[in-house]
Amino acid sequence: MIVVLICFSFYCASKLTGSKMLLKTLSDKKECLNCSFRMTNCNLASASAGINNTKTMYIPQHYRNENLKEVREFIINNSFGILINQIEGKPWATHIPLELDKNSNGNDILCGHIAKANPQWKYFNQGGEVLCVFNGPHSYVSSSWYAEEEVPTWNYVAVHVYGLLKIQDESALMASLNKLVDKYEHKSENPISLNELSASTLRQVKGVVGFEIEIKEIQAAYKLSQGREDDHPKIIEELKKSDTCGGQAIAEAMKCKHLK
Repeated sequence: MIVVLICFSFYCASKLTGSKMLLKTLSDKKECLNCSFRMTNCNLASASAGINNTKTMYIPQHYRNENLKEVREFIINNSFGILINQIEGKPWATHIPLELDKNSNGNDILCGHIAKANPQWKYFNQGGEVLCVFNGPHSYVSSSWYAEEEVPTWNYVAVHVYGLLKIQDESALMASLNKLVDKYEHKSENPISLNELSASTLRQVKGVVGFEIEIKEIQAAYKLSQGREDDHPKIIEELKKSDTCGGQAIAEAMKCKHLK
């Protein structure tokens, strides 16, 4: 069964394994940087939830930022995420759009939907906690760009969101689907609206399960060569030569911060 699909560009984060040459713990002494792109490392929550450092994402202190406005903007602009819960004790993940919104109480929520053919939804215990992962740009950083000898590393931005999930009723599902489609159709030359689709086409919505996640905690991490500010001009110069979107985006993020 065909379901509503929204395709848009996003960056996929890469996981480094093994060799210590790609992992570098930087000095804690450097201050946080400010810029509109800052995706940072924070334990932020919605208006109703407090900051908490008890969750599982490892984030060194000097990568943290507690600017909720900037982190919310990151989620909005990188909303194709990964929804993770447990199925019979085994982690289960689905890649889907997860749109930031607010509920009737004014609290931040994430809205999404998955196919009923996906068994993950059958384990959406009402009120059960889930993890949502949002990836931003990332890039390898060669230590040949440093003034002094050092190991290479990897720069990236990412956000983890923890919250309580509940399944939507049909009206709430349709409302969130309309917002999703309108968000990405408004720049189209000939935008479509779900309200304009025939009843027979909209029957496909019966094949999905909608849900909302009340956000309880956000952990946002950015790693942009903090502790090596003297090397930033060279790193930025080399990243701009990159033939990858991630390298270009990391260069722009570092440039923004370096000029502050």
